[in-house]
Amino acid sequence: MNNEYELNSGDNSTVGYVQLPLTQKGLSEFISNLLGEPQRVQGVLDGSFIVDISGIEKLYTTIMQRIKQQNKAQLIEFISKVYFENETNVTIKDLAGLTSYRNLEDLKVIRIELTWSFLIEFEDKEAPEKQTIRICFDVNHIVKKFRSKYIFMGAGIIYEINYTARTWGIDIENLIRIAIKSTFIQKNKLKEVITKIKTPISIIIPSLIYIIIFSINVFFVNNYIDNSVIEVIEKISNIEIGQQFSFVAKYIASIPWYQFTTYNNLFLILMLIVCIIFGVYLDDILDNILMDKSFIFLADDDKATIMQKVSKELGKQKTKYFITLFINIMCGVFSNFIFQIILGLFVLRF
Repeated sequence: MNNEYELNSGDNSTVGYVQLPLTQKGLSEFISNLLGEPQRVQGVLDGSFIVDISGIEKLYTTIMQRIKQQNKAQLIEFISKVYFENETNVTIKDLAGLTSYRNLEDLKVIRIELTWSFLIEFEDKEAPEKQTIRICFDVNHIVKKFRSKYIFMGAGIIYEINYTARTWGIDIENLIRIAIKSTFIQKNKLKEVITKIKTPISIIIPSLIYIIIFSINVFFVNNYIDNSVIEVIEKISNIEIGQQFSFVAKYIASIPWYQFTTYNNLFLILMLIVCIIFGVYLDDILDNILMDKSFIFLADDDKATIMQKVSKELGKQKTKYFITLFINIMCGVFSNFIFQIILGLFVLRF
């Protein structure tokens, strides 16, 4: 005999029943899958990327098509969380909300997280099971595990899949890796070559500049020696033999060559320090030139204008690099001339 009850909203003492089309085993599996800890796979793809709303829509469609082709699935929710440069964020509950969202304050988007939650009915399971996919695009930095340690890297994309069926998780991971790779910026071949030899370049350029400075200095040193010898010979030849010994003794006591060597060595050390400083500065500029920036564009962002600004900034960095290089060389050359003039006027008199 079945007892039926009419449930009233104000009656909390009446007991009711809910019927589910599941066996006891299926119900227990359903509850354990909802409450239990699923298996998890994570991955990181580092590198510069450009992603916009059309790219997100394409990724969304790709994932939904694959999941619905394989099994009977229901999307419980799709959440996108957008992070801005002023450390604020906004959570949007569906794809339509994301595609229509307007960035009224014109803030730069530095991170966007996309999360799909599904209930999927696998053929070998009686009850549907919850599966979750999370993909995060970050233009600033990502955390990557390396030899049991977590380190900060440049821009990149992180994905995480929580699953109960291993084959399903592996298939979705492969799908995601292929889909999001299309967002990465194709590296310029010349940039790629320069990036590989950047460290030798950062050492060779300051070294070459210092060699130029040193070569000019050697020329001045040889010139100074020749002039000094000629001047000493002329003075000795113009004085009497008895006074020549006195002149030579006075010349040796004044030690002009020792003074010259001391000041010249100090000058070369100073120029070496200057070249190292310029080298570090040039290396920093070269980093900015070689680094491809990442971008996340919302629906109302003017993508073309932003990319034009980035291109102009890159041109400025290149100009800055060569101007700094030229200034470094000119400073070394002119400092040699000025140094020799100062020595001649104030130090090397005898």
